[in-house]
Amino acid sequence: MRKCYFVLVGTVLSLLLLLPGYQGFAQFSASPSAGCAPLLVTFTGPAGEYDFDGATGPQGFVPTGANPGRQYLAPNTYQVLYRPNATGLVSAVATINVYPKPTPAFDVTEVAGVPGKVGVATGCAPLTVRFADASSSPPAAPLVGWTWYFGDGSTSTDQNPPPHTYAQTGIYTVELVVRTANCQENIKRTDVVVVTEPPDVDFSVDRTGSCGSATVQFTNTSTKLGNNPQYQWEFRDAGGNPIATSTDENPSVLFTTETSYTAKLTVKDASGCVSTKEKPNVFRISNNYVIDFSYAIDQGSCRPIKVRFTSQFLDPANVANQQVDWEVYDPNGVLVGTISGLNPEYNFSSPGTYQVRATSSGGTYNCPVNKTPLKDIQIESGGEAKFTSTNREGCQLPHIATFDASTSVNVAGNSYAWDFGDGTLGTGVNPTHTYANYGDYTVKLTITDANGCPSTVKKDQEVRVLKVNAAFGAYLTYGCNDANGDFPVNFIDQSNSPVPVTSWKWEFFDEANQLVGTVQGSDPNVHKNPTFTFNTVNANDGRAQYSVKLTVTTADGCSGAAERKNYIKVGDKPRAGFTANPPYGCPNTTVNFTYTGIARFDSLYWFPLGYGGTRINRTTNQNPNLDYTYNVDPGTYVAGLVVWNGGCSDSTHYRLNNPTDPKFTQLAPRARANWFIDQCNPGGVYFTDRSLGAQFWRWDFGSAAVPNAYPAGAAIRDFLPGTVPTALRNPVVNYPGPGTYAATLFTEADNVYYVTDPVTGARLPNSAGTSITYTTNPNEGNAPLHFGSVTTSDSVLLIRCRSQETLTVVVPGTTATVDIDSDYLTTNPNCFPVVVNFQNKTAGAASWYWILGNGQVSTEENPAGIVYDKPGKYTVELVITTGT
Repeated sequence: MRKCYFVLVGTVLSLLLLLPGYQGFAQFSASPSAGCAPLLVTFTGPAGEYDFDGATGPQGFVPTGANPGRQYLAPNTYQVLYRPNATGLVSAVATINVYPKPTPAFDVTEVAGVPGKVGVATGCAPLTVRFADASSSPPAAPLVGWTWYFGDGSTSTDQNPPPHTYAQTGIYTVELVVRTANCQENIKRTDVVVVTEPPDVDFSVDRTGSCGSATVQFTNTSTKLGNNPQYQWEFRDAGGNPIATSTDENPSVLFTTETSYTAKLTVKDASGCVSTKEKPNVFRISNNYVIDFSYAIDQGSCRPIKVRFTSQFLDPANVANQQVDWEVYDPNGVLVGTISGLNPEYNFSSPGTYQVRATSSGGTYNCPVNKTPLKDIQIESGGEAKFTSTNREGCQLPHIATFDASTSVNVAGNSYAWDFGDGTLGTGVNPTHTYANYGDYTVKLTITDANGCPSTVKKDQEVRVLKVNAAFGAYLTYGCNDANGDFPVNFIDQSNSPVPVTSWKWEFFDEANQLVGTVQGSDPNVHKNPTFTFNTVNANDGRAQYSVKLTVTTADGCSGAAERKNYIKVGDKPRAGFTANPPYGCPNTTVNFTYTGIARFDSLYWFPLGYGGTRINRTTNQNPNLDYTYNVDPGTYVAGLVVWNGGCSDSTHYRLNNPTDPKFTQLAPRARANWFIDQCNPGGVYFTDRSLGAQFWRWDFGSAAVPNAYPAGAAIRDFLPGTVPTALRNPVVNYPGPGTYAATLFTEADNVYYVTDPVTGARLPNSAGTSITYTTNPNEGNAPLHFGSVTTSDSVLLIRCRSQETLTVVVPGTTATVDIDSDYLTTNPNCFPVVVNFQNKTAGAASWYWILGNGQVSTEENPAGIVYDKPGKYTVELVITTGT
């Protein structure tokens, strides 16, 4: 058992015996003690007499029951006095600060006035509206902030925001929130912006063209018109000349001239919104047809032979929107292709005499259809490359394949060019090629016909020379053996071969590479995927590793092998267990984890923060025990341990709620803090305490040049737990200039820890009125006390812990110096003038103003190419603004 010794120090523990007739000093509090008018304040205190309006002239004491309430309507500072009765003295005072609220208001200007809607913006989308602040506040409480909510999801913090555009239709409510230093108020005006939809203009026609004069019915299909819309139609020909106008909703128009026509519809709704839709070529009159065609064979093209057709129209100058369809018939009179277009191209892939015909029509205008007579076209024959291969697949090197191109058509002389796919070329009708390496090979043959046109045929993976790739796996590669030391494993053949595998040989080796078993044969049901049982009875420390080798042989005698070293891992079942000491402690406490499991293991994995946290490995060559220093968030941590023996493992499953399971409790506090720089005052640094479980705080800024934020002589325990003023917990320090500074936050906390195995110490007398004083070693981080009886209550341990965090504060500068040494320029005349690039290192800026010291200024964030053409020292200054 660990012995603990406790020394009583530092604090006086007094037990006061209250005597009859004793009258204490009355205490009461106010909540809230400050706020905006009207302010309802609740006082927590005893019954007696209260004067609630002392600051504005005493109104007299009023008998009041316990915990009274009071509403203050007028802004002011009030002192509230308390006395127990009419003859008693004032024994408590509270101060109430009531601040005035601002009066928000705003105007809507530059709006389209609508009768009965003064100050309401009304118009078609998109609608732009200007808002102006008209708010007021007492002189002593000026406005410091504005937030506009425009009702469409947009906001602004400008006092008078720029004109705002509403893109969507709707009725919008606008809200303005104004703020003083202590209060804020809002105004919300409903229906202040009304955005209407403009007409959605569209129309249709009952026909889009004709071969002659025609009357066209136009139908208005516009939507979002409102009441009493007005229509204006305009009709023009292809030259832009006016043909007709109309104000009817659905006019009919007669078109007589052969041309195309454009229609435009303009709609105006009751609110004055206007929209227009124009459709070019909405109608066309055309009567023209093809009477013949010519063609030209591209003599320079090889197969397929390209032929270009040219249509000939009755009216060659008016062929727009004409439809010409072509039919191509092979030498047997079978339709083999169709094309469309005025002057299309067609590719003929085979020789012979073809017939072609052109057919024209008025498209959708139902104009007369005309077909030309069939016309003969002679396509000469060309070359066509073909070949076959023998002995295409194999698994032995070298591999010989033979090729035959005798079936190729119309070859000019001995024009055969082979690419065997392995970087080797060849010629001839029947070449033989030897492949020296494994792989898939693409073979390509190119021939040239009598007209000099090449023909190419390519066959992917025409030759495949693949070695036997032996591979295997297992359903289970590690685990625990049974009581007899046996561990059966089912193996799987995963080999890949171009030729079927016909036999298998499995070999199994121990760690000394001694053969421990073989499975061999040609029966796929027995030998392809065998099961082999490993036995570890004679293994060292009850664990073993085995290597596996597979050799496969194909039907043509090719073979391949694969081996996996130490593939199977087997072991006796280990047992995981440990103890942890001490069970609790302050930050940076080192806990000794002592392994209590069996010694037969080859690796351990400690998880001092629980499974899923930090992992620390141990092996048989290392001390299995672990010393781990905790510096984490306050709380209780249940460590985990995984032990491996060969391929067999065991782990602990200790629980948080089981008092006998080992665990460690990290006591409070844990010091945490951060800092940021006031961008409008680069020397001002704001510190924020984010500590966990702290009751006492102190900052140390380390440098005499930096004024300490604490009163002179203030210590870490000058304030009661939880009552440290915010300015002291979160100080603001103005550093004297740019540089790197250290700031350290010290924290303390008194922890209550319940122990189940208390240490007997000094007993305190328990008679009423007894005063006891104890002291502790000031260098100790803990100040422990036990309270309680072993037989009647839990034993309680009071522990004082400390934690600290040191921050590195970097205060940036805003000036730099460019030093151009005249001696350097004398010895290096080619380096003059000097060109300098500057880079801004200040975060959070919205704009930059550089004074570059050479008479130049810049508003770029990173000015580049600044020229210094004279020797000397130049001071560069950067002025930034943050936009707030």
